[in-house]
Amino acid sequence: MTQSEHRVRTRQKVLTLAALICTVALIAAGFRILFDTAGESRDSRPRGAIEDVLALRDRSDLNVLFILVDT
Repeated sequence: MTQSEHRVRTRQKVLTLAALICTVALIAAGFRILFDTAGESRDSRPRGAIEDVLALRDRSDLNVLFILVDT
């Protein structure tokens, strides 16, 4: 086997291994999404409703300034 053929075989093995690792990672991520514990949220902050957001209009103690920059 020439050195060139050896490089090609080594490269093929590395690419095959990388593809296998990516495939396993994608399958694991899919299982995690599908079989997550009853859809429980990891976010511990309280959740509000649209009524809570609309109630903010009536408050006079809130000052919010949004500055958006887009290039």
